[in-house]
Amino acid sequence: MEAKEIKCKVTFYSGYKGQETPMAVIIDNCEYKIKKVIWRKRIRNTETGDISNKFKCLADNKNIIITLYASGKTTAVFSEI
Repeated sequence: MEAKEIKCKVTFYSGYKGQETPMAVIIDNCEYKIKKVIWRKRIRNTETGDISNKFKCLADNKNIIITLYASGKTTAVFSEI
């Protein structure tokens, strides 16, 4: 079964860089607290040159991959551990 991207809102810890570390993912008024950031990547779209940030996180016994696009759009993909 293929994972589905879900539009969501993400709250971040914003240090000197801004939107540095995700703290929680909010979907349909349900908040999932991030327990641990497993990895983070900056990805450049070769066609447009836009940069997106991806975070793989552990939250409520689920792995979540959060993608923050240059446009401001944020998506999440959930999977059970």
